[in-house]
Amino acid sequence: MYSMVGFAIIYIANILRCYFIVLMNMERYNLIDVAHHYVFKLIMYAVIFSLWMFYLRTNKQHVALA
Repeated sequence: MYSMVGFAIIYIANILRCYFIVLMNMERYNLIDVAHHYVFKLIMYAVIFSLWMFYLRTNKQHVALA
């Protein structure tokens, strides 16, 4: 269950990332390298970390047994 929802959220976040990269490429071409290599990577890592923390908080009993 969690893996399917997490996969969907990461997939949607990646689609939004690509969309905003295209918009930035059309509007602010000088910022595209910074946004692509640093800002969007940081946002994607934050999304994945948030999903991981949510999973750990909702499954404390499973983590304690491991």
